[in-house]
Amino acid sequence: MAKRTEPLSSRAQKVDPAAGGNEPTATLPPPRRVGGSRRNRPTAPSKPKRKWSFWRTIWAGIQICGIIVIVLGTVLGYFVYEKALEFYAKAETYDLKKLDDLNVTSTFYDVNGEELGRIFVEDRIVLKADEIPDTMRQAVMAAEDRRFKDHGAIDYWGILRALHENLGKKSHSMQGGSTIEQQLAKHLIGDFSRTMDRKFLEAFVAERLERSLTKDQIMNYYLNRIYFGKGYFGVEAAARGYFGKDAIQLTVPECALLAGIIRAPTSSSPRVDIGKAKVRRDLTLHQMYMEGYINQEDYDRYVNTPINIQPAKPSGLQSYVMAAAVKEMEQILSIEGTEEMPQGLTVHTNINLRVQRAIEDQINLKLSALETTTTPAGLTPPDQAKPQLQGSAIVADVTTGRVMAWVGGRDFSKSQFDHISMARRENGALLQPLLYGLAFDRLNLDPATMINASYIDPTATASAADLALGDPMVDLSKWFLSIQDALAIGNKAAATRVGLQLGAKGFADWLKLAGVEAHIPDDKPNVFNPDPMT
Repeated sequence: MAKRTEPLSSRAQKVDPAAGGNEPTATLPPPRRVGGSRRNRPTAPSKPKRKWSFWRTIWAGIQICGIIVIVLGTVLGYFVYEKALEFYAKAETYDLKKLDDLNVTSTFYDVNGEELGRIFVEDRIVLKADEIPDTMRQAVMAAEDRRFKDHGAIDYWGILRALHENLGKKSHSMQGGSTIEQQLAKHLIGDFSRTMDRKFLEAFVAERLERSLTKDQIMNYYLNRIYFGKGYFGVEAAARGYFGKDAIQLTVPECALLAGIIRAPTSSSPRVDIGKAKVRRDLTLHQMYMEGYINQEDYDRYVNTPINIQPAKPSGLQSYVMAAAVKEMEQILSIEGTEEMPQGLTVHTNINLRVQRAIEDQINLKLSALETTTTPAGLTPPDQAKPQLQGSAIVADVTTGRVMAWVGGRDFSKSQFDHISMARRENGALLQPLLYGLAFDRLNLDPATMINASYIDPTATASAADLALGDPMVDLSKWFLSIQDALAIGNKAAATRVGLQLGAKGFADWLKLAGVEAHIPDDKPNVFNPDPMT
């Protein structure tokens, strides 16, 4: 077998000199380049790139969107939290005691207890809880807030239900999602604008009402405050105005009619649209039936009940007798103008409305007969309207002096001139220009001089300080007017103080020089009032 030999170039041979060292030693030659340049050298195959599948791309997109949503949600949540703190702090500033601060009607009655008239800023009579019928509460819950007893300040299910019904057009009218708490909060805020800020504030105030009051208290405040159209605020004013009775006497159909007015008090009033008022009433009755407040038999009977609305009564100063009564009240209370009159008064007069109406009818009948008398031709131009004849009458009890009827004219709405009290005008207002003219000359006053205009009781003896002209810098509790303003409004108190400073004799002599004959009695130290003149 042939022996395998290896070339010297493939391995090195080394000879040990101690062994003789005769054999030569082969060394490795330097390495040589093989295969030309590195560029042409064959390389190892690279690892193939991994391709993204469709689902991996979708998953990556979801992750990115999730991160964006988290970031935006965090920013939005912080913003909402800050706004919530702002609205919460603002809601805490409202004084819940203002719920009791209502404008209340002052009512005048005749000698038999029949209503003579009313004075009000808002026609409202506040009722206690036991003066409101349960049927009225049920009707309002059926019409405005079905889940009032079950939800908190905000009815989230009610909002969703209203949205569903409105979008699905399942109801005859647009449904609202506001609870009674929210509506009461809106009145407490006093802002009825349709803005998001107001709605958020309303929600926080409603939450506060829910925490601070019971459901019965919230309902009572609501029924005493809400508007029922035609100037009636609160259920009592509405009951008297529409039906001529107290709220406790209302029937179920009448309660349903009033509850149906609340959502649209201007257009749903029976005095505006009796047909729409009936539709709203019947819808409320149907909801009362659905909620179990009435049964099927009652529902069928109530929807067929006719609506009987009484004619509107005059309110405020819309009759001569009311104007006279209010003027006397101002004298009793030492005030000037109905703006200063306390609210919620119950005033009983000596007027007998049966006698009052009989006198009014007779005066109108007699004057109309006189106006129809044939006028001689040529005395009145045919195209010129004849002035309406006027008349007046006053009926008093001769034994007591009590006034039973006061008819100052034919139609107060056309002429407010009262022929009883105004035909012979009080001389104070007529003679005041001459009075102040003399004061400018003798007391060194001028139109800008401030005079104490506080009321002077003619039946009591006033002190010298009360009858003095006064100093507005010292008498801080007194009411002062400039002479110019006192003359413009005919203030009697200011003129009396100036006249007392001049003296009755001095002023009478001055009037005589002006060609006016007037008697000025001086038997009372705090009265300066010339006798009446025509």
